[in-house]
Amino acid sequence: RSVTYDFTLRRSSYSGPFLLMSSFLFVGWLRGCIIHEHVGIVMEAHDLLAWPVCFFIVSNAFRDPEEGPLLFKIILLAMLPKCADGLWIWFFSSDPTKHWGVIQMWRDGYLVSISIIGSLLFIYYQGTELKKLKWTMLISFPIIVVILIISYRRTATLATIVSAFALFVALPKRYRKRHIAVVAGMLGLFILFAIVTNPIEFIARFSGVIAPQGEGSAAIRLMEWPNVIENILRHPIFGLPVGVPWITYYRIPLSSVY
Repeated sequence: RSVTYDFTLRRSSYSGPFLLMSSFLFVGWLRGCIIHEHVGIVMEAHDLLAWPVCFFIVSNAFRDPEEGPLLFKIILLAMLPKCADGLWIWFFSSDPTKHWGVIQMWRDGYLVSISIIGSLLFIYYQGTELKKLKWTMLISFPIIVVILIISYRRTATLATIVSAFALFVALPKRYRKRHIAVVAGMLGLFILFAIVTNPIEFIARFSGVIAPQGEGSAAIRLMEWPNVIENILRHPIFGLPVGVPWITYYRIPLSSVY
C-alpha cells in the first residue's frame, strides 16, 4: 500500500463482529484498571488482540483479486519451516519434553490443519496458476502429516479429520467418490505414522478425547469446567475484568492450578 499510496480501508461483513470483540476486550481492561486503581499493560495483549488486529491488516493488505493466490501461498507455505523445525526437534533434540509434542502452540496446530486440508483440496485443482504450489503441498503432505502426529495436537488432529469429512458436503458431487479414497488414504497415513513414531504416547494423549479422566491435561480441563461455566453464568455480558482472578466456586485439587 505504501507503493500504491492506497491507504483506504475496505469494509467487510466481519468488521462489525471484530469491532464488537475489540470493544469488549477494551471494556474488560478498563474495568480491571478501575478495580485495581492502576493503569497496567496486559502482558497477554498479543493473544487478546491478535485476531481483531490481524484481521483488519490481512483483509486490507490482500484485497485485490490478484493478491488472493499470494495469501494462499503465505498461509500454506508457512507450514514448511515449521515442519523442518519439528523434524529437527524430533531427531536431534535431547529435551524429554519433545515427547509431549514437537510443536506445541495452538497456532502451529492450526497451520498444520490448514496445510493438510489445503493439500487435499489441491488434489482436485485443475488450474495452472497455482500448479507449483499444488505440487509443493502434495509432495510435502507426508511430512506435514508426520508433524501433526508427533505434535500430539488433539484439537488440530480432530479438526483436520472433521474438515476432511466436511469436504464431502463442500466439494462438487462429481468428486465425492474420489474423496472417499482420499480420506481413507489420509486416515491410513495417520495410523501408519502413529504406529511408526510413538504409538503408546499417541494412544495415551488421544484417549483424553473419549476418556478425559484418564489423561492429565484433559482431566484438569474436566475439573475446571464447572467453575468456568459458573463464572460465565455469573458474568454473562462483560465477563471477568482483565487482571481480576476468576472465582473458584467448586474446589479443585491444587495440582490442577499450576
